[in-house]
Amino acid sequence: MVVFLLQSVHAQNSQTQERGRERFQVEIFGGLSFMNPADLNLRPEHDKQYLIDQKEFYEYYYPSAQQGVPSDEFKKVKSSLPYGFRFRYRLSQIFSISLGLKYFSKNQASKVSALFYDLGDRPYVLDCEYSPYSISTSAFSPLLGVHFSLGKGELVSFELFLSGGPLFAGCKYLIVIKRLYARNNNVYRANETSYEIQGSSTGISLNSGARIDVAIKSGFKVFCEGGYSYQLVKNLHGKGNFIYYTYQSPDNKGISDELNWDGYWGVKETEPFAPFPSNDWEKEDPRVREFKLDLSGAFLRIGISFSFSL
Repeated sequence: MVVFLLQSVHAQNSQTQERGRERFQVEIFGGLSFMNPADLNLRPEHDKQYLIDQKEFYEYYYPSAQQGVPSDEFKKVKSSLPYGFRFRYRLSQIFSISLGLKYFSKNQASKVSALFYDLGDRPYVLDCEYSPYSISTSAFSPLLGVHFSLGKGELVSFELFLSGGPLFAGCKYLIVIKRLYARNNNVYRANETSYEIQGSSTGISLNSGARIDVAIKSGFKVFCEGGYSYQLVKNLHGKGNFIYYTYQSPDNKGISDELNWDGYWGVKETEPFAPFPSNDWEKEDPRVREFKLDLSGAFLRIGISFSFSL
């Protein structure tokens, strides 16, 4: 009987020590996040509309003109691949807290070209090439989280979680347009414009979701989690640059004009034209509304975790 009691006490002590070893946990994760930064995505929509307006202009003023279809679409930001880590501490069998960091970046590049040519009495060709062309965004956020266990078996466990923290985010837009004017297959004029704007600010990140853990071996697990992230940044401020090049020959270009500035991002409503996001507006202009970098969306992540004691 005494031996049985000693074995029971030893088993309880072993379980207590095992639980103690599991109080600390390090996690590494990565996955896929869906998003639609609507104001940032207005820029490729504006450039698409500009090409349509150019086509209609040539069709109206040059009845004999023919226009080719653009070679590609100006692409929008729709997703990113976030990754990060957490350090967790178990307060009880049900509750845990965590401190971590999440980061993501997305550069959506496009390469578009379009031809405008007139087959009338003085045939000519205007060849427009948009390359490089990109919109991009990036962000990182330190997150404090709370985790609620829904049940734990020998191999599988489930939980819900909430986390939040500051969001440090930015975005960038770059477009280079090269125009070649030719008659009888000979280029008689060429120019190039480069326009680049960027901005950054601080916002908030709130995350909620559910998770499943699968034990692989003692102290080591893999997990899958999904949920929704609310991520919003306002008052973006940054630099802008515009350069106009002229060509003396196909391989020799020089700067004809250059502008540099700092400003706040805004969206200029220019009906009937498409809204125009940029950072070179006067904030007092009544046609300019606030620009919001909304990176919210659903996410799905997988990761690994390792438990240890200090």
